[in-house]
Amino acid sequence: MARSTTAGPSNIVLKIFLNNELYSGTVADFSGSDPIIYREPLQTEQYDSLSLNAPNFVSSFTQGDFVYFFFRETAVEYINCGKAIYSRVARVCKWDKGGPHRFRNRWTSFLKSRLNCSIPGDFPFYFNEIQSASNLVEGHYGHSSAKLIYGVFNTPTNSIPGSAVCAFSLQDIADTFEGSFKEQSSINSNWLPVNNAKLRPTSSMFVWGVTLS
Repeated sequence: MARSTTAGPSNIVLKIFLNNELYSGTVADFSGSDPIIYREPLQTEQYDSLSLNAPNFVSSFTQGDFVYFFFRETAVEYINCGKAIYSRVARVCKWDKGGPHRFRNRWTSFLKSRLNCSIPGDFPFYFNEIQSASNLVEGHYGHSSAKLIYGVFNTPTNSIPGSAVCAFSLQDIADTFEGSFKEQSSINSNWLPVNNAKLRPTSSMFVWGVTLS
């Protein structure tokens, strides 16, 4: 069962209990400046905007070997063009034991992807800010049965007011975590696709793209 509480003016804490272990999307300090996804003793990298950048967590659930977190955050891949909020889904593996040496208390399975809720066209109209998400439900996606997540999305406050409900297939989300990936070669460089789609993410990479229904 997932529960949410407020940690500060801009942070929502998500908690999900699973096999007597607590998974949480929270902050690690009283100032709210160090967001983490945590399960003792593992957590995302501290003070690392590439992992989590001022996220607002909205929902979480577990399925199979993974725990999923839904949130919106400041988009690091857009920072050279200004400021934008993107919606994300992140995933960690329940059986993650951490890495070697200094990574022994860090997730080795953490991945995140952008959630694309938009009106398609030559110039898509995006609903970038997820506000809530459903639990996993059985439904129809295209012409077949699928496990679905429904999300409620808004436009930014400085944009044309609008909201939408978008549906995402869990299989499509899982597929994005297999690649392709984007990376930034230096702090002033643009984010570009990685040629080798089989690469697993490092601290300077994240997964991109989710198919919109």
